[in-house]
Amino acid sequence: MSARGPESAPVGSDEAIDVLFDGRVRLIQSRRGFRTSVDSLALAVFACGDGGAPPATVLDLGAGSGFLAVLAGRCWPTARLVLVERDAVLAERAARNLALNGLAARATVHCCDAADLAALGVTADVVLCNPPFFVPGHTVAPAHPERRAAHSESTLSLEGFAIAAAAALAPGGSAAFVYPTDRADRLVQALGCAGLGDLVVHKLQHRTGDGHAVRVLVRAGPGSLQARDGAGLAMHPAGALDSVWSDRFAAFLRRL
Repeated sequence: MSARGPESAPVGSDEAIDVLFDGRVRLIQSRRGFRTSVDSLALAVFACGDGGAPPATVLDLGAGSGFLAVLAGRCWPTARLVLVERDAVLAERAARNLALNGLAARATVHCCDAADLAALGVTADVVLCNPPFFVPGHTVAPAHPERRAAHSESTLSLEGFAIAAAAALAPGGSAAFVYPTDRADRLVQALGCAGLGDLVVHKLQHRTGDGHAVRVLVRAGPGSLQARDGAGLAMHPAGALDSVWSDRFAAFLRRL
């Protein structure tokens, strides 16, 4: 499915257009179904803020409604964007969001399972992945079918996402994942088993100095399993309101 132009980005009766970051980003989202979270924003800030050379191609595995890809596309204005989303409703919405934000000309949305990615011959310099983290039989999945499709492992486990990311990575490229802190060991093992064992693990903090982080951000590259601790990433300064972003988040948002 190729992303279409702005003129073909209608909004359904159960959808709304959210205006984000002082109008820099517009996002079509379901009113009651799947809605994006701060995890995607944090992953974009993490992946795009290292100051390295801009990638030629960025792959978003499990793209949902396309929020992460929109952010990456705005951050890297010359990058080709490739999105993979299994759920047809979310994949179609992602295509409309890319169009709505002026990114259709350099984006493609594939409605397929990430396990089928190899057949498409896609390679990317940067792979981004905010994988589902509800495990059937171990956690209570969301009741709404759209949220369940986005947040629950189904045809592909976390290990499957790691394998797909490794297979799609171009030489010299890197993958970036966001995942719950209390299950970080599982992510580390999954990436290591997939051949992405050169890992740097960063803790995502709500505010600077927080003792507990609810998410980890992991940068992975080919190699044997070796996980190193990186600097923490805070969304807000200590003592500040949630409307005040940390320096790194604020700098990223200015680039959009």
